[in-house]
Amino acid sequence: MTTVGRHPVMEGRFCHRRAELVYDDAGEGPLAVYAHGGLVSQAVEDRMGLFDWVPVLDGGRRLVRYDARAHGPFHRGARGHRLHLCLAGG
Repeated sequence: MTTVGRHPVMEGRFCHRRAELVYDDAGEGPLAVYAHGGLVSQAVEDRMGLFDWVPVLDGGRRLVRYDARAHGPFHRGARGHRLHLCLAGG
């Protein structure tokens, strides 16, 4: 299991309309949701060290981060998707 600071991170998958989204869920409290930029994934942002999520979690928030459709470790639903179609909801 991975952690952010002292907070364990649960990794999960959400399936909707034959597309599978990968997400991380950490902390407890009011929900904060983060969606990464359009050209990267959660893993890329983590490797680059762009954000420090510890203050968010230490501040009593539950943080859910997800990889947008056609980003990150996809298992179903990625074949045939193009960025312009994903952005248009197709």
